[in-house]
Amino acid sequence: PGEGLLFGRIKHDPNCNGVENRLIRSALSELVHLGLASMSMGVRSGEERKLWGIPMEIHLALGQTPQTKGEPGSLLTLRGWLEQAFRRQGQEEPAEQARRMYRFLADDKALLARIDALAPQLKEVYHLIASEWGGIVSIADYQTKALELSFQELIDGLESATLGTVGELDLESFGLRQRGQVIALFDEGVLAYLRREGVVSAVLPEFSASIGVDFVSNFGRFASFVEGENVRFTVSGSLFKSTGKRIAERLIANPGREFRRFEILELEYKFALAHGFIDRTGKRTFSVTPEGFEFLNQSLEDKQRVMLDWLIEDRDLPGDLAHQIPLRRTTLRYLKRLEPNVWYDAMFLPFVVRNHYLGGLSMQARRNGESRSFPVRSSADVRSLAWNLFTWVRKYLYLLGIIDMAYDDSGRATAIRLTTLGAELLEVIPGRDLEAAGRIVVNPDFEVVLFPDVRSHGLVYELDRFCDREKTDSLYHYRISPSSLQRALAEGETLDVILALLQSRSRTPVPQNVLYSLESWARQDGLIHWDGAHALHSEQKEVLDRIALHPQLQALGLDRASPNELQVNKAIPREDLSGWLRDYGVALHIEA
Repeated sequence: PGEGLLFGRIKHDPNCNGVENRLIRSALSELVHLGLASMSMGVRSGEERKLWGIPMEIHLALGQTPQTKGEPGSLLTLRGWLEQAFRRQGQEEPAEQARRMYRFLADDKALLARIDALAPQLKEVYHLIASEWGGIVSIADYQTKALELSFQELIDGLESATLGTVGELDLESFGLRQRGQVIALFDEGVLAYLRREGVVSAVLPEFSASIGVDFVSNFGRFASFVEGENVRFTVSGSLFKSTGKRIAERLIANPGREFRRFEILELEYKFALAHGFIDRTGKRTFSVTPEGFEFLNQSLEDKQRVMLDWLIEDRDLPGDLAHQIPLRRTTLRYLKRLEPNVWYDAMFLPFVVRNHYLGGLSMQARRNGESRSFPVRSSADVRSLAWNLFTWVRKYLYLLGIIDMAYDDSGRATAIRLTTLGAELLEVIPGRDLEAAGRIVVNPDFEVVLFPDVRSHGLVYELDRFCDREKTDSLYHYRISPSSLQRALAEGETLDVILALLQSRSRTPVPQNVLYSLESWARQDGLIHWDGAHALHSEQKEVLDRIALHPQLQALGLDRASPNELQVNKAIPREDLSGWLRDYGVALHIEA
């Protein structure tokens, strides 16, 4: 295979047995006609001559090359291949023998040393297969590259270095369109090699995009609009376009290249419906449910986890969910192996996750299952399995701020990096409080300027709750308004917490007019002052009338001392009081 013979060499043995040349030529012509032999031009003794040979596909089909059969892992993983090799040799306890050998061969340093020791041509081909196909390529696709290295030299070199092999990969019983001979670089080596190349090459992107906590923050803006205005929906349950346009204009304007602002709104809407955070009223409008208010009052990390769980099971992106959901979950595990804030090739993660997933597929488990899957025309093949996963990574992991995206000057995604926000969410690095999250300056015109550091996402999120973000560049520019403060109070934030945040993070004293205005705006929204003991005060007596109906407060015994003061006869737990008032959309201020 991969070599051609002159006609003189082909006819030698038949001539010795009395077969005439014309019969040999006729038989050779018939083989070429059937596709079982082929002719090509080649150089022999300095002259260009006709060479006759067997196509590689026919060679493999005839079983001339050792083929790996059985579990996909015996072809795609080093451990599976070792176990299969020991079993063919008739070794006792092949699994144990493979385990011992694997410990020495699968270490990252050992793998990389063997890759670096490959002959230059072989190493070049290894890089090509790993970077372009992720380590799994069909014989036909490989041959389109017309490489100087012969096929047999490639396989001999890979197997002698225990870095790869060739064999039959049949995944049709798993519902994948893959059945045929492939060149497979072992999963362990591809992971070590691509991870190193991502760091060593130090990818410097032409353009990069980072969305941070914006999707989480935008949910608060969406919920505020739903609760404060009549958000009407069509008979089919979708938002009216005019309503959607008004809501989208209130969202933080930083969707990046992956989304338009209206697409962000649609995802917020679907998420809210899926979790029951908004509900339809009898007037074909929406309202925020108690579960929605409870979600709004959760921490940034808790919100991200709920949203991530929902996006893992997204059904709108291409790909068979039977494969994509486990692939997505595996992606999160592999993300933990990346160095935060280091750029890696965009396809590194999809390739290594796909290889790990395919290597773990079990024929026995499939045989024991209740049903079998068969590929149809729309089923994924090995290549699209990785590309469908990459679509989810670049869309939804970017959307939650877990990764940043990089692009070349043509707009093609070229690299990803794990963000500090993502590393904290995945518990790669410990989370930190706001003490090292950057500093702010509060101006008398209610502008708030954030001077961020690399771990400012928590402070950005807190400011997003009670400020309107006006601009983001090297600094974050916010402005506090009555409506933004009301949004935060409706989410369950307290004025005390807001004031404490501004005063503790500001480089300079917070202007007095800002402090007075915030308290005045909060009072207009029905702020209740508590003396820490038994007295509740409000400038709006209607607010006291409303909360006096709360059953838990009534159980403590209530006396109306004046139109603007309510006396509670028994002791009030602070946490309980905040929750009770939040049930009625009222904020609490505890007097010093």
